Amino acid sequence: MFALFDAAVRAGYHILTSVISVLSPLFGGLAGAAAIIAVTIALRLALLPLSYYAVRGQAAQARLLPQLAELQRKYKNQPERLRRELTAVQQREGTSLFAGCCRCWPSGRSSACCTASSSPR
Repeated sequence: MFALFDAAVRAGYHILTSVISVLSPLFGGLAGAAAIIAVTIALRLALLPLSYYAVRGQAAQARLLPQLAELQRKYKNQPERLRRELTAVQQREGTSLFAGCCRCWPSGRSSACCTASSSPR
C-alpha cells in the first residue's frame, strides 16, 4: 500500500540529506531544522505560480458568475443551448469551467479551504 509513496519519500529523503550536508558547516546541530525550513520555502516558491494562476482563474469565474446565472435562468429547459452559450461566454472571456478549481491545492490546505469556500455567506 505504501509502495505508491516510496519513490517520493526516497526522493525527499535524498534532497533533505543533501541540503543538511550543505548546511551542516553553517548551522551545526541545527542543520536538520534549517534544511527543513529551506526545503519548505523552496517548495512554496516553486508552487507560487500555480497559486497565482488558480486565484486568477477563480477571480475570472467570480466575474462571470452573474452572466452564467442569467444564462442558466434563461435556458433552464434547453440544456444543449445552455451548454453552447456557457462555452461561448467562457471562450469570449478567456476562461474555463476549471479555471479556479485547484486554488486550494498549492497552499496545502485543500480540505479547509474548499469547505470554507463552499459554505453559504
